[in-house]
Amino acid sequence: MRSSDNIELLFKNLGDDWENMTPEEFAGRVEQLHGLQIEFVEMPLPTGYFGACMVVVAEAEMPVAFVFYAPNLPPTQQTHVKTHEVAHIALRHNTIVATIEQLEQIQREPSLLFKSQWAIACRATTPRRNQSKREAEEEEAELLARLVYEKHFAARQKEHLKHGSSQADADEALRRMGIA
Repeated sequence: MRSSDNIELLFKNLGDDWENMTPEEFAGRVEQLHGLQIEFVEMPLPTGYFGACMVVVAEAEMPVAFVFYAPNLPPTQQTHVKTHEVAHIALRHNTIVATIEQLEQIQREPSLLFKSQWAIACRATTPRRNQSKREAEEEEAELLARLVYEKHFAARQKEHLKHGSSQADADEALRRMGIA
C-alpha cells in the first residue's frame, strides 16, 4: 500500500471538522480511532532534536503514547513537531515501546531516546531508492502533518470567505482554487 493510500484511509476516519484543528485535537481523534491515550511532554532534548514519540504499555491499562518536544521551540515549530509526532502514531509507525520504568529512565536522561535500539530521530532524507523504512515513515508522517495543515487552512479560509473581507480579489482567487 502506498503512503498516500494509508493517509487517504486515515483521513476518512478522522472526521470533517478541520477549522479548529490543533495538535491536541488531532491527538484526540487519533486516540478515539486507535484506542490509546496521547500525552504531550515538554522535555529538554539533545541539540539538533526537536521531537520524538514512544508508547508505554502497562499491564491491564490502555497504552499511552508520549509525544516529547523540545521546550525552546518557537510556537509554530512546536505545533509542527507535535503534529508530526502524532502523525507517526496515527499511521501506526514503529516507535519505541517501553515499560513505565524505561519511560522514567528516559525522562531522567532524554538522550536515551536517540541511542542504540531506541534511536528514532528524524534524519535528513536520502534518495528514495536507498531510503530506509524509518526514512519512509518520516516522509509519510511529514506528508500527513502537512495535509492536516492544508485541511485546517482550507476550512478556516472557507469560513472566513463566508463573511467576506476587504480583499475581494484574494477572496475570489481562493474561490477559484476550490477553497470556498
